[in-house]
Amino acid sequence: LIFFLNRWLRCNRRNNRHKTPRHGSISKIALASNTIPSETSKLLVSGDVYGRHIVNPYDQMNGNGGCTMDSVMDMYPLHQSHISSANYNALPVPVSILPSSGGAIGGHSLSHLAIPISELSAHIDKLKMNNNALFSQEYESIETGQHFTWENSSRPINKMKNRYANVVAYDHSRVILSTIDNIEDSDYINANYIDGYEKTKAYIATQGPLPETFADFWRMVWEENTITIVMLTKLEERSRIKCNQYWPIRGSSYYGHIQVTLLDTLELAHYTIRTFRLQHRNGGKIREIRHLQYTAWPDHGVPDHPTPFLMFLKRVKTLNRPDAGPIISHCRLKIYSFFVIKKFFFFLNYSLW
Repeated sequence: LIFFLNRWLRCNRRNNRHKTPRHGSISKIALASNTIPSETSKLLVSGDVYGRHIVNPYDQMNGNGGCTMDSVMDMYPLHQSHISSANYNALPVPVSILPSSGGAIGGHSLSHLAIPISELSAHIDKLKMNNNALFSQEYESIETGQHFTWENSSRPINKMKNRYANVVAYDHSRVILSTIDNIEDSDYINANYIDGYEKTKAYIATQGPLPETFADFWRMVWEENTITIVMLTKLEERSRIKCNQYWPIRGSSYYGHIQVTLLDTLELAHYTIRTFRLQHRNGGKIREIRHLQYTAWPDHGVPDHPTPFLMFLKRVKTLNRPDAGPIISHCRLKIYSFFVIKKFFFFLNYSLW
């Protein structure tokens, strides 16, 4: 959260030098109970898509060596019976950074007090004083460390499958593909499972596919029974290629053993929805999947207002069936999609719908 706010403030400080200052989107997230709700606040306080009452959110990491946050975070206004601010405990916040080798080194964690929603505005104002000095201080105070290994990503035969040398797949949670014709390391793809808050392996975070990995990407979609792909980048920005197009412009194309057919494209103001039909070369069941590309996320920074992205996530959740395989998410890198999907779907599951 601190990292996200820091990036947002830096981006908006640059943008506001030459235009009239305006309220940032964060002031529209938390509303007092006697305030007329905006469109954004309506998203943040409604029930889920199944009409269930929103319960208190609990942040639980996976069981593969991760940590657990035991405290309840009052991120948005809940019912008055919700836990009071006097009961907030320290939250361990594990933060890691990638070392230069495939081995693991000792890790560290910082503890911060959870901030009641009623105090969030004043807390942010305090951090913004003196040109965001306290924001910078908090960011610089984060200790680094790494608990997991990435030996498979470091193997010479797999290095060409990584878009960036320092964005790797951790061994303990990597997606393992089926082996093809006993080819060594044909089970490797730069992708990792992410546990949801009610379902293990609910998401897969991966890098933007390379031409060398198009077939592996679609094989992963097929083997994981995925019906929803979330793309958080444009193909090109500022005349630079950000992600290679891994789907057919029209008609059908084969990627390895998977035939991908473009059925429909719906271009909206902030995102594009594509419908694909998948079929294995060896025959079998035909599958229909959705590809949702968010096109309004700036390359360097964050959106000015959260509402379009929240509406995008609502569409993602609506289209993805509960019995489907993991939602596959990627951007140009892999690290951004991890944070965006993990945290925003937490809000989506427990605080929004």
